[in-house]
Amino acid sequence: MNDSPGQPRDARAAYLRERYHLSAEEAALSAEREVVYGEAYINHLGIAQTWCGLLHPWVLHMAQMQPLPPHVVANMMDGLKLNRKRQVFHGDNYDDSSVYSRFACTWQREWAQDGRGPCPSVVVPAPHPDCTLVLEWEAPDGTRIPATR
Repeated sequence: MNDSPGQPRDARAAYLRERYHLSAEEAALSAEREVVYGEAYINHLGIAQTWCGLLHPWVLHMAQMQPLPPHVVANMMDGLKLNRKRQVFHGDNYDDSSVYSRFACTWQREWAQDGRGPCPSVVVPAPHPDCTLVLEWEAPDGTRIPATR
């Protein structure tokens, strides 16, 4: 099967319906959205790559089940729009990106001014391919408990 969004819209909708088990309405909407946002799989792959870079400094924070600060989420949404801008021109992507960027700027500035910043350090790459990252909880009595099971 061809995974190209360049197909005529009806053929593309039929392909999407079969591949993703969509209803006729969902497939038609997905084919229409591809014109605006690009092919869904490529779009989501690009978003995942962008978000991975944005979330990397927060991995230990998240491992402790701490919520992300709002400026990080705004940067993620801006990253989503940045990914979409690289594929297909749609003015809304630029408009939304500008707003998300202003949100992130304001919130990160406030984060730093409130003494909660700077952002955490990036976890360095493993020194050897057989190494694993071990996350632990430390109980009040000093006992170390694995964070993963």
